[in-house]
Amino acid sequence: MKQRKRTWIKLASALLTILALAVVMSVTKPSEEKYNSWVLEKVSDKPTSNPFKGLGLSLFGERLISEGTTMTDYGVVRLFQTEIMGQRIKVVGVLGTFIPLGKPDNVQ
Repeated sequence: MKQRKRTWIKLASALLTILALAVVMSVTKPSEEKYNSWVLEKVSDKPTSNPFKGLGLSLFGERLISEGTTMTDYGVVRLFQTEIMGQRIKVVGVLGTFIPLGKPDNVQ
């Protein structure tokens, strides 16, 4: 009987830990606004030979990113897909951070 009780306690502890982690992940997944700012910062840091591209990004960057982005919410993470400046990028937002998935693809 004691063995069953210990097994039950271990199972309950594991389930509570998983539930707590899921709640923390759900609450801390980054917003679309934070994502847009993050992408703009990453794209702006990229050197470009065309000075007008840099000017366009500083003036219209947030809007271009916002219009070119789709977000899918999976409860504990968000998947962002953005098409900007001829490239498509996929990023996972989790625990307040962004993780790029692979290298940017060229949009045809």
